[in-house]
Amino acid sequence: MVDALLDLLLRLSARERWLLGLLGMVVLPAALWAMLLQPLQARHDAARASRSEAQALGLWLVDRVGESTRMAPETTQSTHPPIGTSGLEQSLVDIGLRPQVSELSAQTGGTLRLRFDAVQFTQLSNWLSQSDPAWGYTIAAFRLERTGEPGEVAVDLTLDPQS
Repeated sequence: MVDALLDLLLRLSARERWLLGLLGMVVLPAALWAMLLQPLQARHDAARASRSEAQALGLWLVDRVGESTRMAPETTQSTHPPIGTSGLEQSLVDIGLRPQVSELSAQTGGTLRLRFDAVQFTQLSNWLSQSDPAWGYTIAAFRLERTGEPGEVAVDLTLDPQS
């Protein structure tokens, strides 16, 4: 096979051999870069930017929680009786969030699980800040994910009754 390739190259003129060498040394690596490596690099850069954005959002949330605890008035720890599933649902209806709820369920021990697949972040945060002090629950788990729409998030929330 090598002999056949050498014989083919020897039959070509010097100019043709030079162009064939140029093709092998410049054009093929450039095509490889354009078709394989450059798209991979672009995806890698997009993933890094997304990770940085998620980390920045996490730091922002931690700052807001710290800020709210510093600004919260010092009060005696009074526990309110849990409002239950129906009370929670009514508070969602009052603020207009009930249609965005994808799951609202009661679990053992009075724990409530609430999930939004897509909800406006500002509307959700307003509801949480209005409801939190008096609903008789503590937030046991809170997961927030950005969706494709600007200002919209997916939220998974677990509430435990105050003890």
